[in-house]
Amino acid sequence: MDGKMMRPAWAGMMICAALAMGMVRGAWAEEREGEAGESAREQAEEHAREAGQAARQEALAKAGVLRLPGASDVTARNQAFERREAASSAAVKWESTGPYGIGRVSNVEVDPSNDNVVYIGPGSGGVWKTTDGGTSWKQLFNNAKSQSIGAIAIAPSDHNIVWVGTGEGWGGGGSLTYPGAGLYKSLDGGATFTPAGLDSSFYIGRIAINPTNPNIVVVAVMGNFWQKGGYRGVYRTTNGGTTWEKLNVPLPAGDDSTGCTDIHIWPTDPNRMFANMWSAARQPYARSWGGPNSRVYRSDDGGNTWKILGTAEGLPTSDLGRNTMDISRSNPNIMYIFYLAGNNNYKSMYRSTNGGDTWTATGTSLDKSIFSFYAHSFGHVQINPKDPNDVLVSAIFTYRTTNGGASWTQCFLNNHVDSRAFSWAYNNTNIFYSGDDGGFSASTTGPNGTFAYKGQTPGGLEMSQIYMMDIAPDNSNYRYIGMQDNFVQMTANGGTSWQQVIDGDGMCVKVDYGAPTNVVGCWQTGNYLRSSSRGTGMVAVTGFTGRGAWDSPVDIDPINGMSYIASEFVQRATRGSGNYTKISPDLSNGDHSVSNYGYGTVTTLAALNGNVYAGTDDGNVWISRNASGAAPTWTRTRNGKGTGPSTGERSYDGWIKEITIDASVGDASQAYVAITYMRWGQKYWKPSAFKTTNFGLGGPGSADWTDISGDMPPNVSINKVIKDNAPTRLGWLYAATEYGVYVSVNGGVNWTWLGDKSLPIITVNDMVLHTATNYLYIGTYGRGIWRINLADPAVFLGGKVASSLPQSLESFPNPVVTTARIKFQVREAQDLQVALFDFRGRLVKSLWSGKASAGKPYAFTWSKNSGPGGTVPAGHYLLRAYGNKATMARELEVR
Repeated sequence: MDGKMMRPAWAGMMICAALAMGMVRGAWAEEREGEAGESAREQAEEHAREAGQAARQEALAKAGVLRLPGASDVTARNQAFERREAASSAAVKWESTGPYGIGRVSNVEVDPSNDNVVYIGPGSGGVWKTTDGGTSWKQLFNNAKSQSIGAIAIAPSDHNIVWVGTGEGWGGGGSLTYPGAGLYKSLDGGATFTPAGLDSSFYIGRIAINPTNPNIVVVAVMGNFWQKGGYRGVYRTTNGGTTWEKLNVPLPAGDDSTGCTDIHIWPTDPNRMFANMWSAARQPYARSWGGPNSRVYRSDDGGNTWKILGTAEGLPTSDLGRNTMDISRSNPNIMYIFYLAGNNNYKSMYRSTNGGDTWTATGTSLDKSIFSFYAHSFGHVQINPKDPNDVLVSAIFTYRTTNGGASWTQCFLNNHVDSRAFSWAYNNTNIFYSGDDGGFSASTTGPNGTFAYKGQTPGGLEMSQIYMMDIAPDNSNYRYIGMQDNFVQMTANGGTSWQQVIDGDGMCVKVDYGAPTNVVGCWQTGNYLRSSSRGTGMVAVTGFTGRGAWDSPVDIDPINGMSYIASEFVQRATRGSGNYTKISPDLSNGDHSVSNYGYGTVTTLAALNGNVYAGTDDGNVWISRNASGAAPTWTRTRNGKGTGPSTGERSYDGWIKEITIDASVGDASQAYVAITYMRWGQKYWKPSAFKTTNFGLGGPGSADWTDISGDMPPNVSINKVIKDNAPTRLGWLYAATEYGVYVSVNGGVNWTWLGDKSLPIITVNDMVLHTATNYLYIGTYGRGIWRINLADPAVFLGGKVASSLPQSLESFPNPVVTTARIKFQVREAQDLQVALFDFRGRLVKSLWSGKASAGKPYAFTWSKNSGPGGTVPAGHYLLRAYGNKATMARELEVR
């Protein structure tokens, strides 16, 4: 597909803040009466323990540590990685299905000795390397514990030494900038990577390597965006990563929110270093983008002591947000600093011509509006390696000065908006590489030339960052995805080509399973559209009211065709209509929106046969048993005692991420809820998935919801749970998590990594069980769509692999008007059933049963108008043959 996907500047300004993703939701359940005192005591004890642990960890960090002390986040990643590593070699393989070459690229590093060798790091998507300027690519990071990339650095003295810092360090205002797993180091040009410490650093902004001694490395650590304290600042190793020490960059006592976003070593004197500090703090409904300690610091003794640069050097000291810088390679005395203001917009640029001793303002002609309200995720500065007056700065678009900042012009004119990272080639500066929210592109005529996007053909760069997805039940070639700053897109041919159907940051998208030509989707903050032609020709809906979440939800009742969308209110339309009416009161706890990131909204909906569940981002799960009626009523369900953090306003216990219904029951009484904790900080994370069998309305003294997180790795955010109703997998549960996909065959008591190790440790935001084809499709945040064939016997937790005998299931004619001839053959002898099911997995009619021999062909004729179960109505069905050793399925239409 065409990867350029241009849109006007005003649209980019309005809709591109992809880093502000609200996929991760929060809040769950009030405390019951009489538990307030107990909760207060528990919280006081917990805070005391945390204070003591934090003091101990800080002391250890300052003294120098082999690894930062193992936090629960590290334990979670280690356990998730161990389960993946334990996956059987006989397990069925995961298959990547694209789209390719589209996604936010936050790192671009060019090999100084070879202009065609480039390493890129998507915000989520691992590390990729090209040796031919972008024509072909190799993934280097499949076996890492994090696919979120914050920094890449190549040692100046040995270009085979490559360091990677995980955790996207300049993350956006939302939550989908995922924490990392520390540092990784390669001694062979990226062929292999090994962990190198700082496991609990969460987010890494930059890595600087001593120009003459590659064992001396300093790292800019931002720490946990969503929790104060912990590991922030500048860390140094002098032995290649064996041990680390925290450098004493002076901050006022009690500062628990300032980390380091950028670090530089002076090329001609490695004792001189510059650290760019940033004060930033976040809560679900609060953001702080700056503070008085967001300053530039300098060391002249290799990092042992530091001084603050300020008024005496000509730099600002107030209204400070994130700042970053670059040092000229051709003339290191020339340097530039880029400042944001405390309100997260552009403040100023400064230039030094004497190695950072004094600075003068430049860049005054830059228009502040080009940075928008999420400017902290831009602001990358780079100087032409051969011309210190030629400088680029990233914003919604990229701007260039060739006279040291006196005047600026826009470049990268044909590129996607939201410029993140770029680099001149070292030897031929006509070769230029760029990373933005649209992918990776290259120019052979410099920054003002024409760029071509790379890696966008099948098998290319896997880095698409997917929020939500759906697949047509009657034809899996129709796939729909909402992508970070890359629209709602669809394919009609199984992924060979994709087309944009909704603009902006693509969010929810849902197919009407009862009438698959109907599709409803939206871009961020509740901008809903609909189509009656399988996704093409989208038009805006009418009647939507209220504040939309960043990722506003949609669901369509497959029985009666009612579609539901939501703000703080649930709104309804009849099948095929785009006119919505409000049918609920405000289901949230009130408006706590931050900028354009709605908070206090409905974030998930699940509908079946007139029943609708609604979950909010501030802790509520509601049910309406008469949502399709004239006057729907709503009841809030409960889950016992809340165990989340106290904010001074209320207690929270997670963020309602997704509710799914077990359709095989038919009445929506059985449902599953997944809850994430990411926005509350590491200490509150825990795997949370619950099941109800009574609409969540158990009443006094009985369980509304039952915990099914079982032995899931600790502190793992669960994004979705769905149940399998295939006859050979009855009751299996699949969980989409921050660390991959897990399966439980015993109702949530035990969880195992699903499939083989081809799927990396990656956040899975959504998944669809495509009943007709027996494939489970997953939407990952950084590696696009993957799928696994559940009909393959090897999926049975790595069990016996079937023999090579042919296996088949056929029906002729199809569609069936009166009768059909069914033929089948299995590769292993077994008791077999042949039956019709609907697309929700419910048995419609049994057709054949008996013992089937291995390799023997069978055939029989059936009539739609006779036999047990009566006449089969017109419609689309699944023809299934299933036993204890095989499952096959084909779509069958009855007319």
